[in-house]
Parts: sequence; structure tokens; C-alpha cells
Amino acid sequence: MGSNVPDVACGMYLMRTERVKQLILDRQGFEIDQAIAAQMLLDGKVTYVPINYRARLGKAKAPTWRQGFRALSAIIGLALRYSPVLLFSVLASLILIPAFYCSSM
Repeated sequence: MGSNVPDVACGMYLMRTERVKQLILDRQGFEIDQAIAAQMLLDGKVTYVPINYRARLGKAKAPTWRQGFRALSAIIGLALRYSPVLLFSVLASLILIPAFYCSSM
């Protein structure tokens, strides 16, 4: 989404009630964090404040690989909906990397 927010999954937000009522919350589980962040980034009024965490006690609640793929899928879907130019620019850039590599050989 072109922001400097590295961690949207912390689950801590401070938002105006009027804006929250306008959010489209069509995701479930951990993907809701990406949906909230994507919509708030459209307003351009997002400030990231890092939070210090202590080491986790016990086991993780989410299956790492499966949740990672679900999060990636949610991010791609949200980027396609809210920032398609940025998404396609990144994909085009990734496609050019092998072309530049092959042409330099």
C-alpha cells in the first residue's frame, strides 16, 4: 500500500468513531488487520508507533505457514482493490528482474 507501517497485525488502533463506522469489514480472523490498515491508509492519516513486546509464553495461536499464505492473499486482494497501480507496478518490476539478469549474461 506504499506506507511505512511494518506491522499491521498488532491489533492496536486509535481511530475516530465516525471513520470506523465507514470501514468495510469483509475479512475474518487475522486478515481483518490488513483490511483496516488498507482502508485507513487511503485517508493518508496513519501514524505507526512501535510497540515493544516481550517473548511469547506458550505456543503460537495461528499456524504459521497457513496463516502466512492467508495474510499474503488478503494483502494482494486489498492492494488490488485499493491500490491496483502500485500492485501492478511491483509485479511488473519483479518480472523485469529475470529479464535484466538474462540480458547481462
